[in-house]
Amino acid sequence: MDRKLLLCKGITKKFPGVVALDNIDFDLDYKEIHAVVGENGAGKSTLMKILMGVNKNDNGEIFLNNKKIEIMNTSQAINYGINMIFQEFNLIPNLNAIENIFLGIEFCRKIPWFIDFRKSKGKTKRVLDELGIAINTGIPIKYLSTPNKQIVEIAKSVVRKSRILIMDEPTASLTPKEVERLFNLMINLKESGMSIIFVTHRIEEIFRVSDRVTVFRDGKKIITKRIQETNLEEIINKMTGRDLINKKYFFNLESKNEVLKVEDLYVDNLLNKINLKLFKGEILGITGLLGSGKSELARTLFGLEKVNSGRIFILGKEVKINSPDDAIKQGIGYLPEDRKELGLILKMMVKENITLASLSNLVKLGFINFKKEKELVLELKNKLDIDTSDINKQIQFLSGGNQQKAVISKWLLTNSKILIFDEPTRGIDVGAKEKIYQIMNELIKNTDLSIIVFSSEFDEILKIANRIYLMRKGEIIAEHRNEGITKEKLMQYVSTGGKYE
Repeated sequence: MDRKLLLCKGITKKFPGVVALDNIDFDLDYKEIHAVVGENGAGKSTLMKILMGVNKNDNGEIFLNNKKIEIMNTSQAINYGINMIFQEFNLIPNLNAIENIFLGIEFCRKIPWFIDFRKSKGKTKRVLDELGIAINTGIPIKYLSTPNKQIVEIAKSVVRKSRILIMDEPTASLTPKEVERLFNLMINLKESGMSIIFVTHRIEEIFRVSDRVTVFRDGKKIITKRIQETNLEEIINKMTGRDLINKKYFFNLESKNEVLKVEDLYVDNLLNKINLKLFKGEILGITGLLGSGKSELARTLFGLEKVNSGRIFILGKEVKINSPDDAIKQGIGYLPEDRKELGLILKMMVKENITLASLSNLVKLGFINFKKEKELVLELKNKLDIDTSDINKQIQFLSGGNQQKAVISKWLLTNSKILIFDEPTRGIDVGAKEKIYQIMNELIKNTDLSIIVFSSEFDEILKIANRIYLMRKGEIIAEHRNEGITKEKLMQYVSTGGKYE
């Protein structure tokens, strides 16, 4: 029997000036988890949107169960048994889980327009029991955690009897325990008869759950392999065209000139007795699991959380940082975890986002010097290799990696002495990650900057940091130079708070 559930032949999609997909062949087996990876702009999202009816392919054919189909819109895709869980969930915040799951396919009583909530509730319970998951289905979705919202999306797909589930970056905001729960759930769904297309930037994850992997690059399919027949090095090489896996960006630092010192910092219910030092020309790494307090510490150093007690010194002078304005005046720049929400104004132009924090330096007699603004932005665009043909383009149309470069550019224009990066490469592909690391390294070598990186990715911290602080439950529990320490040791320590074996 032909095991191909889905078959795409010669799929081509062009946008103005760009060939997003160039004669792509792709297939999905029955009861398979098929990983799809590639850098931003590689074409993987475009193919998923074609399968989901969001975009229409220009050329090529799609077959489902050996029958040629046309997918003109999302409703048609759902009718064919194709569903997609986007990074931004398609849920109505004020409705509960049951109402979201059955939205548009409600059970009705014999009396017209009356919904049979008892039947919907019973069906939801049976589906969640089959998935082995228990969540509160009676409260509005907005009060559920991210992984439980994800469960609701999966339950929607099960109720609609989806045969194909596309999961777009499903682990991006999950803790390691939540990732494990999701992977177990994906395996259960596969065993029950569903096929899954797993789109991810976290390449190491595909080896834990996938049957096959397809790599896209520059709108082309590069390879499809069974997961047992490949390895991390090959996948990264095929994605980027170069070997990046073992490259490290930190260097030994002898400087003992303190740029920042924190003593006994306390923030009610968030941080307890934080003590740390940052030296000139250093990349300092601060890591811990989700909920360890690292992002709260980053926000506190930028004045976004109220300090109850403790002292902060910059260049040996005690300072008070009660607001972001205070932090900026002290030479601190902040690249937030959620760059789209807090670091950028998406509908403003690239150049406007870059000059936003230093606009006062470009204004004379109430007028912006647009010529000087253009010169400064183009200089930074070239220096940081921001991939855009037009600095007047809205920044929302840039890739995640290029948006992050724009945020870095913004703070370089303020002449910051300290840059705080909170989860600097979240949602960024492997090639763009390496570019961000390279930029950090070059900034340290060629400017007077010092950098603090807050990251939950231990591999990332080990690649770039001179020293590492480990956090757990709002406290710093250990400090290490980046010498001979492993990812496994970091994980063991932050998970237990105990000593290394």
